[in-house]
Amino acid sequence: MPELPEVETTRRSFAQRIAGATVTDVRLGKPLRWPLGCTPASLRGRRVGQATRRGKYLWLPVGEGGLLLHLGMSGSLALLAAPGEPGPHDHFDLATDRGTLRLTDPRRFGAVVYTAALDQPPAARLLARLGAEPFDTDYTAQALHRALRRRRAPIKAVLLAGDVVVGAGNIYACEALHRAAIHPSTRSDRISAPRAAALLGALRTTLARALALGGSTLRLTDPRRFGAVLWSRSLDVPPAATRLGGLGLEPFDPAFTGEYLHRALRGRRVAIKQALLAGDIVVGAGNIYACEALFRAGIAPRTAAGRVSRPRCERLAEAVRHILAQALDLGGSTLRDYRDAHGMAGSFQQHAAVYGREGQPCRTCGTPVRRIVQGQRSSFFCPHCQRR
Repeated sequence: MPELPEVETTRRSFAQRIAGATVTDVRLGKPLRWPLGCTPASLRGRRVGQATRRGKYLWLPVGEGGLLLHLGMSGSLALLAAPGEPGPHDHFDLATDRGTLRLTDPRRFGAVVYTAALDQPPAARLLARLGAEPFDTDYTAQALHRALRRRRAPIKAVLLAGDVVVGAGNIYACEALHRAAIHPSTRSDRISAPRAAALLGALRTTLARALALGGSTLRLTDPRRFGAVLWSRSLDVPPAATRLGGLGLEPFDPAFTGEYLHRALRGRRVAIKQALLAGDIVVGAGNIYACEALFRAGIAPRTAAGRVSRPRCERLAEAVRHILAQALDLGGSTLRDYRDAHGMAGSFQQHAAVYGREGQPCRTCGTPVRRIVQGQRSSFFCPHCQRR
């Protein structure tokens, strides 16, 4: 279940990018926990404001009103540059001129509710019982102690209720209580003022650490089920050693040089693009990045690998490193399914020089980009800038 760190991490991941955008469309999927509360068409043309958080709710100003969003038990939000067709669990799209904010929620306990303001229904009703924000500088240990003195329930249950302080979900309540050396079944009204102070400090430390680490959920989502999770005692014994044995160098390894690449390619008659994709010379140069690296190095994808000269190998090794470093900075590439650990799509594909740009002018010379098929994969290249 997304708790305060996960919700705040989500907010930070899209808030700046969507602020100032204009809503172009709204799509509703299957019903969520509560109805939207307005017609989707009424949101079109409105300007998006700065997203904020209250407890586990996100508030997204939209024109004169705003949307109150909750991720429920299994929801996630992602701002997508090219969202594609919604999947079976994608139940809300806010399309803007800066991307589409999509709510994915398999269990549908999440919600998107329109409200005129946070102090008006339904927002006021939903937020009324929330406790203090743990990072609110005005919230003191004395205030926590006073609130606990009125409760006879176990301290962990009180923390989870959220009406004393928000954000202490199950994982974080356990960790904070451990840090404060308080047994979870301790009656709340029996916690002394010094222990309440220790608990507030522990909550803040635990939640701050969780925010720095991006939350706590690790989940593999794989619609086509070609992925894998294997247990191995170490990397140098099976099955890990078997899977990793044939891999080439890491692209950022200092040993990956033009000289190394030239020696590895010598005698290979396969096309250079296929040699890069094979992964036994260098890893990480998948289809998109191989196309982009070959463009940057000025090498046609059909060039025989063994005929690439040493100077061109130097350029290619540099190009592979440059392209992959740029992709890392942009969070990778999302064409359909990929999301990072925060649910965020990558944006490298928006900066591609040739990939996915068939028929469009080369960004360098203006020649139309061409597409061919190699090994059942599309290859994109500029016939003028990239020579055999």
